[in-house]
Amino acid sequence: MFYWFEFTAFIWKAKGRHGTHSPFAYFLVDRVRRKKVDFKNLENRGGPQGKTSLFLEKLLSALPDFELINYQTEKQLLSDQKKQLIQIDEKEGKEVLNILALLDLHPESIIVVPASMLRYNKADWKALCDHPNFHFSADAWYFGLLSRRPQQAKQHFLLKLT
Repeated sequence: MFYWFEFTAFIWKAKGRHGTHSPFAYFLVDRVRRKKVDFKNLENRGGPQGKTSLFLEKLLSALPDFELINYQTEKQLLSDQKKQLIQIDEKEGKEVLNILALLDLHPESIIVVPASMLRYNKADWKALCDHPNFHFSADAWYFGLLSRRPQQAKQHFLLKLT
């Protein structure tokens, strides 16, 4: 029951299109969220993983020059030369949250953190959002987003993306 109170509070505070003061956050809420996706390509459509995979499909279609990397299986493919979407698996331990700030990534790369890491490791997630390397952080309830984006002022958002 406490979950529903937290979710309701999140929805109440989360910003839609006209509550963001960041062009990138506005782009995510306006353009990416409204993208149409072919559901046949998606493996998981139910639960938090389904919401995350749906958003990733939309994000990849909105940002065609980005490459999707699964952190658990493709760590060696992380690059500071390519724009990448790095997906963290539910199976990863909480140690991965401490490693994320140290990764050498392209400034535009986006890290997608699953909800389980956001909700159960709140102190680690907050420390990661407060880390000076990440200028953009967003909580979308079902997942979190992190990006270096040095051209942007440091901000944390609660976004309605799903």
